[in-house]
Amino acid sequence: VAALRSEFGPLPDQSMHEKTSVASLIEELYTFLRQADARELGGLFREVDAARKAGDSAAEAAAQEKIDNHITHVVPIIADIDAG
Repeated sequence: VAALRSEFGPLPDQSMHEKTSVASLIEELYTFLRQADARELGGLFREVDAARKAGDSAAEAAAQEKIDNHITHVVPIIADIDAG
């Protein structure tokens, strides 16, 4: 992270980076993970809407089951933020 995320450009991992670089990268990762959830759930909700519009209660129930059992992409991230 330190070598890639430094605001001063690519630097070696020798504690020559901002203390916020790891936290910033993790925040960015969580944003992408939440967006992945939103995209997946949005598609499932569109399936429910389409099934309701078509009057297909079996397809609606199947899509609702997928929503109810959705497993989030957001998981804990453990990051080591030390000086070397």
